[in-house]
Amino acid sequence: RKALVATGAMGAVAALAGVHSVQAASGESGDAVAGTWEVTVTSAINAQPPFTSIVGFAAGGTLVTADNQGPGNVSIGAWELDGSHGFQAVFHSFAFSGAPGVPPKFVGIAIVRPKGNVDGDRIHGTFSVDFKPADPSQPLQRAVDHGTFAGSRLEP
Repeated sequence: RKALVATGAMGAVAALAGVHSVQAASGESGDAVAGTWEVTVTSAINAQPPFTSIVGFAAGGTLVTADNQGPGNVSIGAWELDGSHGFQAVFHSFAFSGAPGVPPKFVGIAIVRPKGNVDGDRIHGTFSVDFKPADPSQPLQRAVDHGTFAGSRLEP
């Protein structure tokens, strides 16, 4: 479970029924969220220290994350505005198990749901994680992790 939570706990945000696209053209309210953010993710359940995730919110509602929990930790999802400076999102993160020297084995998908707010060049919020095992006979595991994230906008 520890490996699953670390893999899926934010990267800090795939397909959610009913997610509406966001048009974040210059001057529209989507500008508050659209862009790339460096966030620190802190689990309320997982005993590991906080980690860093890079999160990109693209116009049209696409979200991409990468984190420093291991090579290849890239996730893709969707986001929408929730108020003028708030957002909600969902992304899927593939989870693998394995030990050094042993090929990794796909064990399931962490479904991460962040919800947050933007204040200028700062972002903060909460997240929850469900887990869908690779074995279709196993049930969805709800609330395997939750916590907080906070960070700042990356500027060129």
